[in-house]
Amino acid sequence: MALLRYALLMELQSHNLKYLYKYRSAQDAERILTTRTIRCSHPSVFNDLLDGQVNLKIPPMDAELREKLASEYVRLVFLEPPVELREGIGRKLVSLWREFARKMPRAQVEAHIRDAVSQIDPTIEHLERKAGDLLRSAPRGPQMVCLSENATSMPMWYHYADQYKGVVLAFDCQSDPQTSFSGAQQIKYARSIPLVSDADEWVQVSTGQLAQPQNVLERMYLVKADQWEYEKEWRVIANQGPPGSMSDIKLAPNELGGMVIGPKTDTKVADRLIRLARTWNPNCVIWETRLDYSSYGLIQTMRA
Repeated sequence: MALLRYALLMELQSHNLKYLYKYRSAQDAERILTTRTIRCSHPSVFNDLLDGQVNLKIPPMDAELREKLASEYVRLVFLEPPVELREGIGRKLVSLWREFARKMPRAQVEAHIRDAVSQIDPTIEHLERKAGDLLRSAPRGPQMVCLSENATSMPMWYHYADQYKGVVLAFDCQSDPQTSFSGAQQIKYARSIPLVSDADEWVQVSTGQLAQPQNVLERMYLVKADQWEYEKEWRVIANQGPPGSMSDIKLAPNELGGMVIGPKTDTKVADRLIRLARTWNPNCVIWETRLDYSSYGLIQTMRA
């Protein structure tokens, strides 16, 4: 797949899944099989209205964090040679205190630093809102392909595959070492919004040593509410674009690994989709599903 490595977000990591699955209506599956593309979307168009839109939590400004922050400011002020800090309030404070250190005893400067840190407003909700507003209003963001590791989820067949009348496309993650499906990132499900970083990393950001927490975008776009855990979702960071945007990414022949026919898919429709799939990749596997009356589920079998 000719996917852009969206290096701003993360380095791609491999996994061992053979297939990742895309639930689609028959109509949309026909579009994918005909154009041999897959659609990636900005999270602002996802069905979860909070997906990638939340205010990430900042570590609480408690006594432990204040001590770490004050100690790090002291270290930076008296460090020789000085380190180059990023533009921002942390750099300005270190520069100011270094000026003080040229004229005042170290103990007095340290006391000044600790006093200043002790007066930082402990309420952080306004900072969280501001950071969230900045992310939500960013002119460009990631476009992602959303997939599942499970091809027999009853709720997903109902919601995403036209109430069992569509299909599930299986994308091969292992046959081609260059495929970006092998670099899909697994979604983590959480009961509450995660911290943007731990306390130590937040000190690095606050003092100007880091521009932002290293995994901030991963926490923004690869964590969802645990209400969605049944989807067992994986994502490929495929492109970037403005809010509301989508784009179609061209796929290679061997990236289509197979197709799962739904229990209510019309026979003529299924036959047409199978012809398209095998025209794309003659070696793709075709599965069928039927209701399993003994387990509240679906049985998936390979079609002869």
